[in-house]
Amino acid sequence: MNQPTIVLTGKDTIAIDGIPMVNFGPGDIFTGEFPNDVAAVEIGKNGNIVAALNAQGQKFEVVVKPLRGSPEDIYLTQREAEWLHDPAAFVTYTGNFVKRIGDGQGGIASDNYIAAFGVPKKLPAIKENVSGDVSQAIAEHFITFGQAIRAIF
Repeated sequence: MNQPTIVLTGKDTIAIDGIPMVNFGPGDIFTGEFPNDVAAVEIGKNGNIVAALNAQGQKFEVVVKPLRGSPEDIYLTQREAEWLHDPAAFVTYTGNFVKRIGDGQGGIASDNYIAAFGVPKKLPAIKENVSGDVSQAIAEHFITFGQAIRAIF
């Protein structure tokens, strides 16, 4: 009998500038994506193929959603203010985002995204809702990293 592949996940970690982020609300608390292609491919006359690295494919965009007013929200807000005050003097963000993957037999691998050269992309919005929408207690921080790699070990 073939054994099914089992993937278990939990106790992931999110760290920005080496600081673990732990105060989050419900739902998605972090998303990260490479929004651009890593290669461009063109086909020319007689089927000739040209492929080129697209350096924009290394850009990594994240959204971090800490509880509004939490230490993480305060830290990220202070860093955004630093960027707005003097972009040339800004010390860029670093990021380490780890998804733990279990195999159902006790083995654990780490799916790591290691990011560098980050800057604020846009500032958090605000919302007031009288119908019990809990998302108003979440601050969404948007960061763009100029470089990131993914490694599984």
